Amino acid sequence: MISFYFLGDTGSGRKEQYKVSRAIQDDLIECDNIDETFVICLGDNIYNQGCKDVKDIQYYYKFEKPYRNIPDIPFYMCLGNHDYGYDNFKQRAQSQIDYSKYSNKWILPHQYYSFEKKKKDTKLLFCMIDTNFSDLPTSECFSESEIKDQFNHIKHRLRVSNADWKIICGHHTWKSVGGHGNTPKLDRFLTNLYEECAFDLYLCGHDHNKQIIQLNPDQSPTLIVCGTGGKRYHDNIINYENLDRLSQLEFNSNELGFGKCTASKYKLNIELFNSDSDIEINYQIAK
Repeated sequence: MISFYFLGDTGSGRKEQYKVSRAIQDDLIECDNIDETFVICLGDNIYNQGCKDVKDIQYYYKFEKPYRNIPDIPFYMCLGNHDYGYDNFKQRAQSQIDYSKYSNKWILPHQYYSFEKKKKDTKLLFCMIDTNFSDLPTSECFSESEIKDQFNHIKHRLRVSNADWKIICGHHTWKSVGGHGNTPKLDRFLTNLYEECAFDLYLCGHDHNKQIIQLNPDQSPTLIVCGTGGKRYHDNIINYENLDRLSQLEFNSNELGFGKCTASKYKLNIELFNSDSDIEINYQIAK
């Protein structure tokens, strides 16, 4: 089996980030194969405006220091809206890509990229996408051709892979009952992608809560929001109207924490934890 952790909206540098980090460390103590596990970071890696260059001290205080208690396992990063900041968008995003050369943990080779993990008879494909085209000013950040290039790259990787499970990871919510809610432009992107090349799971952050949403139990992927790695929500509003009649909200929590997935060839076992290392839900997805 292959196991990995996932969480988003981490880079606050606050006590909340440290508490979640310690909770992951507590779970790792029980892990039999620490060297084989890894972390998926779902964007907003550095609040509030990302970093201007690789020498920015924020990389230490909002990433290296909070996670120094965790062994040097890889952290595969996505870009969130706060990583682009409020100006010099591309420069700030590029600094996070460049930081991959300076950190033993941080992996972000491009705005979007993919990788596979295999163990015995189980193979996973991860497509790490840049969802910020759905939010930031297109004229300053993303041309239509750049969005199309990303779509075609991910579509190709999905098509050629023989992975047992195909997982898309990004920052923005596809559907969400939280404060940010649905993201229409990303909805079109992912819906079109799924129609051309099916995938099993979409992981994201952006809303600072945990959600499990089944779009359509018969055919569509499962959506998991886990934006609880470093900043807390203070409201408990659940916007059920954001889901259509076929979608099912399986779980919702505003507690800080992280997710863990254990994959076998025919099953994904999803555990969502709070920051005290208590399991909030154990959810299974089967082929």
